[in-house]
Amino acid sequence: MGLGGGHDWFKGGGGLVTALIVASACGVTPPVSSEERMAITTTTSTTTTSTTTTTSTTTTTTAPTTTVPEPPSAEELFGSEDVLATVVADAAAPSVNCAPFESDAEFVDTTIDWSAVERLTVDQRIRRESTSSPDTIGYGVTPVIIDVGDTTDDSTAFTWTNQTTNLDQLELGPATADRIGELLDGIDLAPFQYRVSPAIGFLGLDNAPEVKESFDALLVRIAELTNQGADELASTLDFFDEAGVEALLTADVQLFHFFDDYFLTTTPDVFADILPNIFGGEMFPATSTLGVVSLEDADGCVLLEYRVRPDPDEFARILDETLAAEFGTEQGSDGELDQFIIENVVQAQFDPGTGQIVRVAGRFAFEVLTERRVDITLLTLVLAE
Repeated sequence: MGLGGGHDWFKGGGGLVTALIVASACGVTPPVSSEERMAITTTTSTTTTSTTTTTSTTTTTTAPTTTVPEPPSAEELFGSEDVLATVVADAAAPSVNCAPFESDAEFVDTTIDWSAVERLTVDQRIRRESTSSPDTIGYGVTPVIIDVGDTTDDSTAFTWTNQTTNLDQLELGPATADRIGELLDGIDLAPFQYRVSPAIGFLGLDNAPEVKESFDALLVRIAELTNQGADELASTLDFFDEAGVEALLTADVQLFHFFDDYFLTTTPDVFADILPNIFGGEMFPATSTLGVVSLEDADGCVLLEYRVRPDPDEFARILDETLAAEFGTEQGSDGELDQFIIENVVQAQFDPGTGQIVRVAGRFAFEVLTERRVDITLLTLVLAE
């Protein structure tokens, strides 16, 4: 499957529907950015000067300048943290058990024979933390049915159907739960019909008009319950055209299929990539790593990882120029863009026995200036028929 080009699952996702519902029920203005998967953490380095004065002398002491260490390389970051295990434990997700390789393997081929699969059931768990909603909440849990259609040499057809979302872990309280029930009454998102190509990946929705129509109904219901004006609703509906709705809702679909059809080794592939600029404008050049972290983890599975990290100098330059253009900030005035951390990590478990990806976890964090958000999506295969 091809890589590079700023992956759509950085822009939003099916999990955003849960976030929209919860935000609306809690009286928070729902986010509508179409590029929300980028992660930026900004820190500030300062030099401190202290001055001590007596009646006879003035002594000025300047603390030694602290040398900022070089950030770790892409190769050093690869596999440096077990994101998947941490998320699985935090989300109380279903367990998986894999049949490990019988002997030492030198590579992993994740090509899946979809012609032998009719249906998959996936446990989807999603959590979003945001400065706009600072209370820590649990995970929304949604069973997903994935029906496998016709398979050709070029692609395979799928139908992704979200079942009823369980919000018990969110601990929202009776009033909010009732409001969410009112919001969802009679609203069902259309199933996603799509194709995946071994060479290209996700090829887009085959029923985009139907999906947009059902999503529009949800936006109208949100507008009614939050007393949005007609102009505001019209603007929101116009913003979410078919392409926007597809990018927003299929991120979890693309995450599930991300590691389909790869030939990977324990030496990670390192390649040029890009990250979207959420403020618009020039994209951020980045370096990505892709490979095998472990041939046998605690569940007997092969642990795979994709991680993306921007070029530090280019990141600082582009974001500085973007903020100046968008908000009139004086370039370089605050020194807050000199150091940062990007956190866009996807890890997956592959079962050598079945030849199937059995779990995928994505952590997408965004923090810059006063804005912080962390999105976590966990997809676990719980039943294969």
